Amino acid sequence: MVAVHPSRDVTIIAASEPKKPLPDQKKDAFFSKYFLAGQQMADPSDREVPPDADFVERFLITKRKYIAFLIPLTVMQVLWWLTAYRYNWFPLFATRWQMPAIMVLGSTVAGMTSEGGGAVAFPFMTLCLHIDPVTARDFSLMIQTFGMGCALFVVLFMGIQIERHSLLFGCLGSIPGMVLGFAFVDDLFDAGQKKMMFVSIWCSFAIALFLLNSQKKRTTYAAIPDFKPWKAVVLVLTGFIGGIFTSFAGSGVDICVFSINTLLFRVSEKTATPTTVVMMGLNSMVGMYTRAVWYGDVSQLTYEYLKVTIPVATMMAPLGSFLGSHFHRQVLACFVYVLEALSVLGFLITQPPLVLVLIGAGIIIIAFAFFYVISRVGERIMTAIERVTFASPAATNEQRRAKKSKTDPRKRQGQHQQQVQKKPKHEEQFARRLQATEILVEAEHECKALAEKEICELENLTFENSVNTAEVEKEVKELEMIVSKHEEFDKFLSDLTDTMDDGVSDPVATFYEALPAIERLLAGLSI
Repeated sequence: MVAVHPSRDVTIIAASEPKKPLPDQKKDAFFSKYFLAGQQMADPSDREVPPDADFVERFLITKRKYIAFLIPLTVMQVLWWLTAYRYNWFPLFATRWQMPAIMVLGSTVAGMTSEGGGAVAFPFMTLCLHIDPVTARDFSLMIQTFGMGCALFVVLFMGIQIERHSLLFGCLGSIPGMVLGFAFVDDLFDAGQKKMMFVSIWCSFAIALFLLNSQKKRTTYAAIPDFKPWKAVVLVLTGFIGGIFTSFAGSGVDICVFSINTLLFRVSEKTATPTTVVMMGLNSMVGMYTRAVWYGDVSQLTYEYLKVTIPVATMMAPLGSFLGSHFHRQVLACFVYVLEALSVLGFLITQPPLVLVLIGAGIIIIAFAFFYVISRVGERIMTAIERVTFASPAATNEQRRAKKSKTDPRKRQGQHQQQVQKKPKHEEQFARRLQATEILVEAEHECKALAEKEICELENLTFENSVNTAEVEKEVKELEMIVSKHEEFDKFLSDLTDTMDDGVSDPVATFYEALPAIERLLAGLSI
């Protein structure tokens, strides 16, 4: 096993026979891995409290996740209760209680997964309450405006990692697609066809996602790697198609962009999910404005359901975002499987015409084939990126033999690599882990060397009598800032190494997810 510590050499520890964990330890490890995976932040340094922080700043940093949940909850609840008291909305609960009850689940799902609240509201209203799809669509857009708007605030305030390219280019395509869908596409299908298409397309996506996640130790990224113009075009087209789906179902752009991110670009569900939450919140606002203000033909039933459901949505959607940011990506994917299975079951319970069932089955097969092809293309793209990012194990061995005359840590890594080659089953995994460790060690050595160089320059400056005192003080402050950045980078490397060696996380996947942060910190060090 390779152990890396800040300001120390790399040590090779002989692998001993692992101890069998106790049953309670297995349960704790399982729960911690899947339900306490931790939040994936856009900038991990935001969690650190500056030494000179005052009480308010320290409180905002240490209690950020609770503040992010309480601010939208408090504001929206106060406004709703005042308005409900002023216009006496309370009698509506006697006849419109169904949607507040179901949206306890729907709003939580909206904040937690890639599917908006409409993914629960639309099938429930059309299949169970037998409400026309137009009313269900309008209600979905309006309740998502409030619920996912609050969840959007939670994601942005907490600084949770989102895929910014997907958000920007996806919205550039989805908003025009939704507006055009309202005008030209919505009237082309009847109620039964809309229900069938909604259920069929997303059922096939759930199947494709399940097959993708069945691949153990699947490599994922925190952001779209090697972003290029053709990827922007793909996101715009995906957003446009998703906007059309949203125009008749109340949601769709979220799942479309989520599917392309996870299947094609191999973005982790922990990044793709909050990205779609923000995207669906923005699109719902535009959709609500278009339907309520521009068209102005929203039914009274929609407004009645909306009035009694707002307090539930504004409470549960931020809670869903808060919980979902801690869950493992596999748990988030499981929510998608369950939701789509329930949608299909609900559609079949309504006993639709046989023609619609057959057409729906055909759409599932065709859409599944499409998603499967997308996932295979994504696998090839990922392989090409890995070939560019990391050399092959054979090339790595040659590089180690060429560098064996360098420092002792490098020699010991070369010896350990030769031992690893005796294990063909795990050769590739160990090679990648050693590559990751070597990169960390090299970065740490360069960091220390640069720090020593800066300190030497500082000492030389203090002995030059011709230098102005003010200039010396300025140089001292700049060098102190540089040293502080080095210490911050050392701490990050130490924490990353501990995470890679904790025995629970996949070291290769952990290193891949940490690469953007490493590059950002290295850029700040001018290495």
